Amino acid sequence: MKAILYVSQAEQAFDANALTELLQQAQERNQSVNVTGYLYFKAPYFFQYLESEADEAAEIMASIEKDPRHKVMAMFSEEFEGNRRFGEWSMKFINQQGLPRLILEQVIIDDMLSMNDEVYRNEERWQKNILKMVATIARNQQQQAQQPRQPM
Repeated sequence: MKAILYVSQAEQAFDANALTELLQQAQERNQSVNVTGYLYFKAPYFFQYLESEADEAAEIMASIEKDPRHKVMAMFSEEFEGNRRFGEWSMKFINQQGLPRLILEQVIIDDMLSMNDEVYRNEERWQKNILKMVATIARNQQQQAQQPRQPM
């Protein structure tokens, strides 16, 4: 499997309608080429995780980098063995209400934006830490999906 993670900064305002439209476009595109993943947004930053079996995620990333609605600030990719981390999601949108108390996406955004600082001299270790956070997010989302819904 191949995965791409990136943080970008919005170049325009994204209200609920603009986010819904962006998400629908991503879901349709990703589903058509068998890419899965998720998108997190907290103004002005996006964090997105894309995964595919071949180079489809990289092809989508190339089009994302050309999108004038935002500017990619940091990005890296990885290859891994095994199943997709987010196999059920053509593009899931995660917001702060759907996350555990510690908002791991915000930690990832902060870390990826700081990658040029002197603190991050060991890029391999930094990437491994971010990938561990993504695995935790996947595990948390799977556990939430398995819990029975409480009646209101």
